[in-house]
Amino acid sequence: MRAAGAGAKTLAPSGDPAAQALAGELLLAANDESAAELAFNSALQLAPDLAAASAGLLRIDIRTGRVL
Repeated sequence: MRAAGAGAKTLAPSGDPAAQALAGELLLAANDESAAELAFNSALQLAPDLAAASAGLLRIDIRTGRVL
């Protein structure tokens, strides 16, 4: 898991991992990979087994060429 920042908390309640993951999806759809990554990491800090957040990070890694 990568370090998360406070910037991800602007779109979703900070204590709700599902809302953080949804914010990540919206940011990813807007092509803002860095903000989406922060949101997904915030979700994973709250709920380490949240599959939606892990999948979102994987999509970012694929988009940015970190994973082929």
